Amino acid sequence: MADNPLSSGSIMRPYRSNFGSHPIRTFQASTAVSTARITRGDLVHFDQLVETGSFRIRRDLIASTVYSTGLIGVAIESDTFSDAAGTGLSTTVGVGSRPLVTNLLQVALASPITTEFEVWCGDVIASTWINRPKALVRDSTLNVWKMDSTNSTVRDQRVVVTELLDTPGDTGGRIVVRFLPRPLSLDSTTSTSGSFLALGQ
Repeated sequence: MADNPLSSGSIMRPYRSNFGSHPIRTFQASTAVSTARITRGDLVHFDQLVETGSFRIRRDLIASTVYSTGLIGVAIESDTFSDAAGTGLSTTVGVGSRPLVTNLLQVALASPITTEFEVWCGDVIASTWINRPKALVRDSTLNVWKMDSTNSTVRDQRVVVTELLDTPGDTGGRIVVRFLPRPLSLDSTTSTSGSFLALGQ
């Protein structure tokens, strides 16, 4: 069987949509130190730590496993402007020095009904993963999100596997997933602990 090691290029990305192309929305990145900036392939949610969190976004930074209950989707471009001081968030231009909003990033929306994403997994691929809920974790060395096939904690499981793009038995490879709208137990019974997704797709 093949060995498909993860790399810094093994990012999460849009794969398929019922609409033909993924629904994309643009959001402004929140302030962040350089090590916490949003990069392409990052999971993002509304910034719940500041008053402007109703429209600014940040990378999911809660531990190494995605726990956010306000998940928006996957960034398809990187933040190259914002920093902890807010540099790049706006520029004063024009008559009356009106602010021009900058640092806008495109995000592929996480919809449990209409969109699927490609994500990598470093474990041995198994055909039994199909239609099973799985967790997503961030590899702090490679700075990419990947699927964790061994995490059985219901609150951690944010996606369900819909397709295997590499061969069962391979070590590492690409998986197709849909985001779950809410926690899903292994017997396919939904819980009542609320939505995972910010926009209620």
